[in-house]
Amino acid sequence: MFSSLLPKPEHATHDTIPVSIIKESRRSALIVSPGISDRTKTHVIPNPNTADKTLSELHVSSDGSLDYAKTIALAQDSKVAVQATYEDTIPLKERYPNLKHHFPRYTLQNCPDKSLATCVEETRELIEKLISQSDGATEKSEGASFVNFTPSGMGDPDDGGKTIEIRDYKEDPMLPPKFKLRKNRHKEPSPPPPILKSSSNTKVTKELKDQWKIPSAVSNWKNNQGFSISLDKRVNATGMGGASVESSINVEKFSSLSSALENAHNQARDDIRIRNQRRKEQAIQEQRDKESQLRQLLERTRTERLGKRPGDDLRNIGKKSRR
Repeated sequence: MFSSLLPKPEHATHDTIPVSIIKESRRSALIVSPGISDRTKTHVIPNPNTADKTLSELHVSSDGSLDYAKTIALAQDSKVAVQATYEDTIPLKERYPNLKHHFPRYTLQNCPDKSLATCVEETRELIEKLISQSDGATEKSEGASFVNFTPSGMGDPDDGGKTIEIRDYKEDPMLPPKFKLRKNRHKEPSPPPPILKSSSNTKVTKELKDQWKIPSAVSNWKNNQGFSISLDKRVNATGMGGASVESSINVEKFSSLSSALENAHNQARDDIRIRNQRRKEQAIQEQRDKESQLRQLLERTRTERLGKRPGDDLRNIGKKSRR
C-alpha cells in the first residue's frame, strides 16, 4: 500500500490511497482537540470530505498535528507498514550494512502455501516444452479447424466464400536439419601495441657507414641488366685482388684464335650471301620459263582458232550422225 504523499513507483501494481489534508483555516478548529491531556494518545476525527478512495478517519496527535503514519496504517489494515519518514524509504541494506538476517528457506514439505509447488510445476513444464521443441517433437493436434474465408474487393458478388481447413501435420524427427549451422569464424586479433623506445641522438659518422657498407655481388657469368662493370671490380670479384697468381691457361694464341673465329664468321656470311643470290636467280629463271610457256600456249590456241572456218564444228557433228 502506498500513500499519495509519495510518488507512485514505476512498476507498482497497488493503487495509491489519496489523503485529504485539511488546511489551516476556519475548519482547523474541528481538528484541534484542546481537551486532550495525554499527549501519547491520538484523537480520531471523521473526515467531512469523504469520497471514493479517501480516508474516512483522520488521526490527530496531542499537539494538534495530523499523524500521517497512523492515519494511513489504520485505513484498511493495522498490520500494514507505513513509510512516513525519509528514513523509512532507505533500504535496510543501506541503513544497516552489517545486519545479519536469517530468512526462512521453505521446502515443498514445510511451505505454508502452494506458491512454491506452483513455481516448481511451471518451471518443469517450461523446461519440458523447450526440450521437446529442440528435439523436433511435435505436439498432438486436437483436430482440424475450419475457417470461413470471404474474399473482398472486385470478385464475384455471388461467391459466398471458401471454407479453409487448418490442420497441424506431424513432422518426422529423423529429417535432416533445415538450417545450416555456420562456423564461428573468429576475427584476427588486433596487432600488438608498438613498443616505444627513446631514439638515440648519436650521429652516425662516415667511418661507421663505411664499416656497414656491403659491396654488391659481381658475377662474371650473368649480367641480366646489362650494366657496365669495370675491370677492377671484376678482378676483385674473382678473388684475385691484383695479386700475382700463376695461371694455367695458355694465353699466347688468343689473338690467332680470335682472328680465326673472325675469318670463319666472315666466310660463313659470304657463303650465305652467295647461296641466297643463287636461289634468287633460280627463282627469276623459273618465272621466265613459266611466262614463255604460257606465251607459246597462247599463240598455239590463237593459230588454231584462225585456221578454222565458221560452222566447221556443226558440219563435223552432222557427218558423224549420218554415219
